[in-house]
Amino acid sequence: ARLVVVGSDISDGAKTAVARAALIARGADCRLLVVNVVAENAAAPVVPLAGEWGASATPAWSQGGGRTALLEAARTAEQRIAAEIGIPDAEAIVRTGKPHEALMQVAEQRGARLLVLGVHAPLAPHESFFLGSTTERALRTGSTPVLLARRDDHRAYGRILVPVDLGDVSMSILRLVAETFPDAAYDVVHFLSPMTSKVVTHKERHSTFMASLSGLALGAGLSPARTRVRVFIAEAREGILAEVKSRQPDLIVMGTHAKTGVARVLLGSVADYVLHAAAGVDVLVVPPVK
Repeated sequence: ARLVVVGSDISDGAKTAVARAALIARGADCRLLVVNVVAENAAAPVVPLAGEWGASATPAWSQGGGRTALLEAARTAEQRIAAEIGIPDAEAIVRTGKPHEALMQVAEQRGARLLVLGVHAPLAPHESFFLGSTTERALRTGSTPVLLARRDDHRAYGRILVPVDLGDVSMSILRLVAETFPDAAYDVVHFLSPMTSKVVTHKERHSTFMASLSGLALGAGLSPARTRVRVFIAEAREGILAEVKSRQPDLIVMGTHAKTGVARVLLGSVADYVLHAAAGVDVLVVPPVK
């Protein structure tokens, strides 16, 4: 799919997400769709002041006109955003409903490559488990990859960390990375549990997995000149955060095996841990292949 969808609610976090989505769309030669969702209770959306789409705003209900005025205000704001980001065929639409459901529905119906969302404020892991109800729920309920845009940086991603476990979703993750971020440098890593065995040595395990990982990266289309493949003997959660500290990536791309029920709510312990612990780094979460 050659479409990037971004959710915008006229907040600072959404502004970061729109800017990031525009960069991705340009770099990957994709169309851009800006979606504003007016909540069912109509309490959160606001009418932007003339020439602004930032924090200064007036509650829509004080303007009169009810839901119609609310929708028109949101539509006008999104059309202006689409025009200002400088992509000729960018489209802006307005939907009503629960934000996370409406955003995922649009992304899935349009066959989007990914959905880009922002957060209202940077949160450290100890401050709150939740990144914001819309973002958190979208990450846990849909089938479209979701990119959490935290970094207010107007440069394309230069270095991407891709932890993979060599499971069914690994090739899909690597292909998505190659197609969506064609000019980046890639750190593809795998973490082996520090188990001991009398039959297979650490060195033999390392060599076997290195060969598999290198083959996956090549088959997915990652440029060999810009791809670094490594295998570590370490627990995944600690290993990924160590790599974040060492390599300082702009983006982490990882999958989750959680599909339904409680498992999907928890997202998968490794993905969920990294999502919240890697503060300040953008994270792209890829759901299981249907």
